[in-house]
Amino acid sequence: MGIIHKLDKKIIPKIAAGEVIEGPAGAVKELLENSIDAGAGKITVEVSGSVLESLRVTDNGCGISSDDLDVCFQPFYTSKIDTFDDLYNIKTLGFRGEALASLCAVSSVSIKSRISGNEAGTLIDVRDGRLVKKSQIGMNIGTIVEVSGLFKNIPARRKFLKDHKLEFQKVLEVVSTYALCYPTISFKFYRDGKLILNLPKQDNLARCKSVVGDSVFQFLIPFSGADSRLTVNGYISKPQAASGSQVNQYLFVNNRHVVLKDISRVVKRSYGTLIPHDVYPPYIIFIDINPDLVDVNVHPKKLEISFWDNGYINNYLEQILNDTLNSADLTYVVGSQSDYHYDKTADASTFMSLKDAVPLWKANVVSFEPYENTFQIANTYIASPVKEGVLLVDQHAAHESILYEELYAKYVTNREKSAAFTLSSPLTVSFGVKDAPILSEYLNTFADYGFEMYQVSSTDFNISAVPEILKNTDIANFVKEMLQEIVINGKPTDVDTRTKKTITFLACRTAIKAGDFLSQQEQKNIFLKLEQCRNLYSCPHGRPIKMIITTKELAHFFKRIK
Repeated sequence: MGIIHKLDKKIIPKIAAGEVIEGPAGAVKELLENSIDAGAGKITVEVSGSVLESLRVTDNGCGISSDDLDVCFQPFYTSKIDTFDDLYNIKTLGFRGEALASLCAVSSVSIKSRISGNEAGTLIDVRDGRLVKKSQIGMNIGTIVEVSGLFKNIPARRKFLKDHKLEFQKVLEVVSTYALCYPTISFKFYRDGKLILNLPKQDNLARCKSVVGDSVFQFLIPFSGADSRLTVNGYISKPQAASGSQVNQYLFVNNRHVVLKDISRVVKRSYGTLIPHDVYPPYIIFIDINPDLVDVNVHPKKLEISFWDNGYINNYLEQILNDTLNSADLTYVVGSQSDYHYDKTADASTFMSLKDAVPLWKANVVSFEPYENTFQIANTYIASPVKEGVLLVDQHAAHESILYEELYAKYVTNREKSAAFTLSSPLTVSFGVKDAPILSEYLNTFADYGFEMYQVSSTDFNISAVPEILKNTDIANFVKEMLQEIVINGKPTDVDTRTKKTITFLACRTAIKAGDFLSQQEQKNIFLKLEQCRNLYSCPHGRPIKMIITTKELAHFFKRIK
């Protein structure tokens, strides 16, 4: 007799439920989506005990009829789609008929609901997926769903949810996220009878401020754009608000909260050198697109989606974000609350590695004022009075940015002239038997950027010329690192990108350091040359170059104003 057999029918719904409902936050998410789909204008979420013990969601939506309550908890019963084609024109948050069925399979569920036109509501109690009670009750129009003993019949799952504080935070995050997307709905959130969150109906701006808080809101920059296929709008933050965690990053597609790594990378890439590689900017992005151009049925929890053309969406959004950052004044201002910190002494002792360099961000030129009076602070910062207050510049970061642009300009000029540096004698570089055939396929790519390289044996290559900018670098290592990226990623990183990393390293190594004394003329030269740079705000590693202490902030400190 074979060993493959059909699963017990009692096990199947519990396995399926585990994919849809991972914990209390997942349960609240599904119930909130049902309330929003029902047209609710008010939603209240209540949790008690360990969050696992009891949670309740109340709304004033259209309600569920008595007949529909008989089947709403059964798997794949839904009011939102009828045919397979409907899956590609989804306009509601829910559609698969899995949420209530999943909850009823792993907990005890009580549903009370009343529709317009009925004088009374209906109550049902469901245990282990079975209807055990149905009766009429008095209640307002809307629905109340109460879940108790979540995963009580799956002890193995419950033991992974024993950090009650963390589970509560996840629930709060879910409520806040949906509140952010639906400002015309009022949200209340209670824990053990205590009101934790109270958000009345608001406009978009007020709701955004309520959810993310003043410390982030003050740094947000609005953006918008539209074409024939989609509309995008929302907020991105000034670099000053970036932090070491990806909190306050929100993406909504057709008012559905989703998490897309591609979009996160697009946002990060838009900042270029404005922020270091290991910090993340807050953002709130809304994308509205025809439903038939989005597949929302690609993830059990509906947290991921797929666009008809992901590349188009990414490129379109990146262009809008670039334009927004290019036109914004991103100068750091003292006195603003921020979670962003960086090591002010790092450049005095160490240099960033090549891997830490990021593509140079281009900014519109914003003219400085004439600097008749400049002075150094600790031989590290250059200060100058300006109209707004006192301007402070990190001399190493500023000089590094200046040198970077000078070196890169020379590289581009030489590249356009097809200029290459001929080595005094060919450099032989050996590769493994797996790597050599791959490199031979990309010799033309290297040639396009000024390399003269040819294969002399099954594993050896001779390099006779390289781009001018690389003449004093470790050429063999440069080529090997590029080849490794081909092996890992299936394609080479643009030689320009790798060259920028090399130029970043050279600029950092040769720039003025913290602790170097500068004459007043040298200080002025830093300001004047920096004025000509495309990026006035950060060095190629993403550390800030300048900041302003405003006269208002000084007046506050010295108690001249309240």
